[in-house]
Amino acid sequence: MKSRKDIALALIKKEDVANSYLHIFFQFVFQLIITPIPDYWGPVLGLMRFH
Repeated sequence: MKSRKDIALALIKKEDVANSYLHIFFQFVFQLIITPIPDYWGPVLGLMRFH
């Protein structure tokens, strides 16, 4: 049996990997969105920065 600490560490490592993939994915989507910058994206991006 693994100890609870080992299980917790394994879960944290999995989350780190998932978070880094999500980060890359969101940056990619963000770039796609930003590339053509229509006027209405200004306020939207302004709101997003506060989150």
